[in-house]
Amino acid sequence: MGNAVTIVDDLSTGSLKNVHPKAGFHQNCTTDRGAITKIFEKVKPEYIFQLAANTNVPRSVEDPIYDFKTLHGALNVIDCCRDARVKKFIYISSGFIYGNTGNRPIKETEPFIPLSPYGITKKTVEHYLSFYKEVYSLEYVVIRPATIYGPGQHGGALADYVRKLSANQQAEMYGDGEKTRDYVFVSDAVDAFITIAEPLPYKFGPIFNLGTGIETTLNELYATIGHILNKNPDPIYFPERSGELEKYSLDSSKLRQAYGWKPNVSLKDGLRLTLQHGGHI
Repeated sequence: MGNAVTIVDDLSTGSLKNVHPKAGFHQNCTTDRGAITKIFEKVKPEYIFQLAANTNVPRSVEDPIYDFKTLHGALNVIDCCRDARVKKFIYISSGFIYGNTGNRPIKETEPFIPLSPYGITKKTVEHYLSFYKEVYSLEYVVIRPATIYGPGQHGGALADYVRKLSANQQAEMYGDGEKTRDYVFVSDAVDAFITIAEPLPYKFGPIFNLGTGIETTLNELYATIGHILNKNPDPIYFPERSGELEKYSLDSSKLRQAYGWKPNVSLKDGLRLTLQHGGHI
């Protein structure tokens, strides 16, 4: 589309090999206000996509203070947008903020049920954005995605399943493997991110779910990966952990109505693309 892209990442979980050669890159942490301010002054961004965050939910439960780094970094970036005349701030929140609910697929109107500091932090940033819109007229959109996966993925259960099975090992699961998740392939997610930066009538509001509405159990996911890799799936089960979601899928009808977005890549096809990229098949 002819847009210049600049990436800020501390590479704590990422890799330089995943950075497009035409993209500008700054290896900095969003908690470094001085560095972020200088980048804003140099780049003069029009749109900000905020994805920097802790993605390890169990870690946030074990160490509730850890996610304050995520909040600190997000607020640094948001505050820099205040004087930079940024056209829109696109925040990647999380569908995990809804907690365990029987109303599935989950709509944006579902109440917030905190299960972890991870979810609390995501919701807190959303509140700050509402404040910055009201007081400083910062335009924003919040995307609450389901589980995004795809080539180059480093963390998360799905990546662990691929690594273990590829190495002729078995992955660990907490519980009986019957938890469900909603999986969105990365290209579908990126399409939504880019589209949602466009102007939109305010009747839709600033918050959108991003998911397929399809629930897949961890056992089903593991078996599918095993089938693609021609490996025997026999996960190792451990007792349940605190802060876990049991059943989960997101209703994205609002996003479809507002922007015409819909997922195009099935889970099976997405897993094949992911594994092919990694050289496993």
